[in-house]
Amino acid sequence: MGRDYQKIKAWQLADELVLLLYEATKGFPKSEIWGLTRRLAEK
Repeated sequence: MGRDYQKIKAWQLADELVLLLYEATKGFPKSEIWGLTRRLAEK
């Protein structure tokens, strides 16, 4: 039986951060969202 990753505190915090980022950026213009995701992919 595998370990339930959703019980790991780091995963819970990362999941919460992602949801906050989605909420904060949902009103951004599409061109700005493209720029953000492209910069993340380059790292």
